[in-house]
Amino acid sequence: MHPGRACLLRWLFPLILSLWAGVTGCSRKPASPDGSPIVARVGPEVITAREFRLDYESGFANLKQDPDPRLSYLQSMINERLLALEGYRQGLDRSPRVRRLEARLRQELLVEALIDRQVKRRIKVSQEEIREAINKSKVYFKFRYWVEPSLDRARRMAEQMREKGFAAAVDDALKQSPELKRQLGRMESDYVNYLDVPEELLTAIQDLPIGEISDPVALNGQYFFFQLLDIRRQAVTTNEYIEKAPTFEQIVFYRKLDRALEKYLVNMLDAEQVVTRGPAFALLGKALQAWRKQGRGRAPDFRTAVQKATPAQPALWALRQALHQPFFTYRHGQVTVGEFLDLFNPDRVRPHPVLAPDFPSALHRAVAFTIRDYLMARQADKKGYYRLPAVQRQLHLWRNKWVFQEYCDRLLEGQDAEDQLLHASRSGSEANPENETVAQGLPRFSRGLPRFPRGLPRFPRGLPRFPRGARAIQWVQRLQALADSLRQVYPVEIHHEVLDTIQVVRFKKSRWATTLFFHSGTNRLAYPITEPMWGIENSNPPPR
Repeated sequence: MHPGRACLLRWLFPLILSLWAGVTGCSRKPASPDGSPIVARVGPEVITAREFRLDYESGFANLKQDPDPRLSYLQSMINERLLALEGYRQGLDRSPRVRRLEARLRQELLVEALIDRQVKRRIKVSQEEIREAINKSKVYFKFRYWVEPSLDRARRMAEQMREKGFAAAVDDALKQSPELKRQLGRMESDYVNYLDVPEELLTAIQDLPIGEISDPVALNGQYFFFQLLDIRRQAVTTNEYIEKAPTFEQIVFYRKLDRALEKYLVNMLDAEQVVTRGPAFALLGKALQAWRKQGRGRAPDFRTAVQKATPAQPALWALRQALHQPFFTYRHGQVTVGEFLDLFNPDRVRPHPVLAPDFPSALHRAVAFTIRDYLMARQADKKGYYRLPAVQRQLHLWRNKWVFQEYCDRLLEGQDAEDQLLHASRSGSEANPENETVAQGLPRFSRGLPRFPRGLPRFPRGLPRFPRGARAIQWVQRLQALADSLRQVYPVEIHHEVLDTIQVVRFKKSRWATTLFFHSGTNRLAYPITEPMWGIENSNPPPR
């Protein structure tokens, strides 16, 4: 195997897909995009019961404080559809930003469809597998471990432990290298079962006699070996088999999915003969670090920063000069540096305490994910998965969101100089929240939430707790008035008999609780939820 492919395979990890429950509690069966009842019509657009429930349960609490929270939330959804329709009329769906976001989302959805149809649907779980998993969960073990950076050092240390004993060998190692600062007690686990440890670790110790030292095991680029200290087993009752069966069916299913997906990806990359170009990869890493040092809010997005780089920015300039050079090759062609930057999301380069503890390893993982998604999307395209109704509907819903945001931006750009305070520059979408006024932060707040790093949203300071009387409230009131006027152009029809039957989650402890769901790996919100600014006047929770 080519070393470039070996490096790439090392960083591939299965993609965990979000699962959503369907709407229950309504027996009507009108034609709709997802088969659930239609709760509202907005001109040519429809909002289904399933879409309402996903939006509502993922949405912000300040939108749910009215006496009739479902109706008020639906009205906010309708506002956005109305403004999006006006944005379509003005051709904003053809703006560069919307097209760029749509192309990226299309690839993500194609990858999900390919995994679902080629891997996920082929996995079956038997009753015997469920019972075996429950039995294994009742076996607890305790062990010591040691880690070395190389296989040779791990083998030598393991042999010393077999000769002298674990504790004595550790004492000798610490005397020779006191900088290690390891303590014997910290190298000892609690009692754990197979659900708590990697499969490689379980394989190393499951047949290991108590007290003996295992052979070295490669985990995340380092070499571990273990000494089993104790094993405890608990009995399983008949009721436990019955009660725990659904949970362990899911556990077994997703473990099998992980293995099957990893095998699928490895086979695909071997067949595609993927090779990354080392010089181009190095240029990408240096340019990305230089761009991050400029600080978010003071620099354009990474792709634009590269395109506009000057010789005064040597790292970014060097990558710009290489835009037409190959970044990686595969069996059917190549992808240039410029084409790769169109696919690449810098937010994916995030440290991980185990899998990617430093910038180079985090960059390797992000590049591997990007190449993986590109090749999988090509396969999905060939199979015609872009025509699937679920893919088309998700694209449509997100396109509505982006067109709405684009329309709001155009409105802000048309305000007079005084109102321009509400419109921080486009680079201000990444500004430091601690230095923003509420009004300056509103555009970033309303531009949508898929861009937050590390899977967590960053709001302008004080949001969604807008102070009453802020200029931000005036801006939202203008949008509301505009949406109301558009109802004369795009008729609105609400099916109250459907809305009243939709069952939604309500938090008992706090009506201000908000739960956001993100796609693993892509840092995209799982669903295009309604902007919290529509509840700006309900954004101050009462003091405790």
